[in-house]
Amino acid sequence: MTDYANAWDLLASAIGAAKNESAGSIADVSHLTVDQRIEVAKVAALLSISQELSGLRQGEGAGPERIEAHLSRIAMHVNGDKPPVEFRSFDL
Repeated sequence: MTDYANAWDLLASAIGAAKNESAGSIADVSHLTVDQRIEVAKVAALLSISQELSGLRQGEGAGPERIEAHLSRIAMHVNGDKPPVEFRSFDL
């Protein structure tokens, strides 16, 4: 399993543990405090950025237009915006 997948699993486990369950989801954070929700959002954003950078590194689109699209998605995630559906790697 990759570091990326491990990180998502750890995040899901932490969310679930706060609800006394074995696993959770970033879609179900209503039981968390506001500060905890912010931390979940930060970690999810970092994982999203990591995925985009990994895509660049693996050469799944090394042309200038693909690099620009990846950087645009990263900027959207950093700003808290969701990219248009055709650009989403996954929903936060």
